[in-house]
Amino acid sequence: MFGGVAAVAAQLAVTAQGACGIAIAALGAAFVLRAVGDSGSASLSRLSWASPLGWVELTRAFGSAGESWQALTLPLAASAGLVAAAFLLAAWRDHSAGLLPDRPGRATASGLLSGPVGLAWRLQWPVLAAWLAAFVLAFAAFGAGANGFGSIIGGSAVLKSYLLKVGYQARDTAKSYSCSLKQL
Repeated sequence: MFGGVAAVAAQLAVTAQGACGIAIAALGAAFVLRAVGDSGSASLSRLSWASPLGWVELTRAFGSAGESWQALTLPLAASAGLVAAAFLLAAWRDHSAGLLPDRPGRATASGLLSGPVGLAWRLQWPVLAAWLAAFVLAFAAFGAGANGFGSIIGGSAVLKSYLLKVGYQARDTAKSYSCSLKQL
């Protein structure tokens, strides 16, 4: 189905970057619809049917409540419709042009682009920003998980006994520091 989305996006945009942006925006919208539909609210659960990412789960292929193969007609119909729309748009648009207008740039470059360092910065800052955002999100998720991990270990007597059996020894950090200072 997302192949059909990519085909329509390729007809709409002039550049590959624009087509990727449109396709990723469609994927993001499908993800948001699915997330809101799966949020647990009964009134919003119908949004899972509006998202292509929810269609596969709605088939319940190995579920105990019975299979629902009719949900597979949704991606088939959407794929056929999107591919047909892509062919219609390809016949309608001019060769090497997209249906959406291209944004014209400035006639002259700014002073930052006058040298190779400025050009490299201009070309690479989006990638750098994306990596930075990914690291910040990953570290935040790991930090949130680490706070919960201590309470899980502290609250489980079975896990404590297992860790002691395999050689883990809980240390009091204050005693550890005082011992190391006395040894100095």
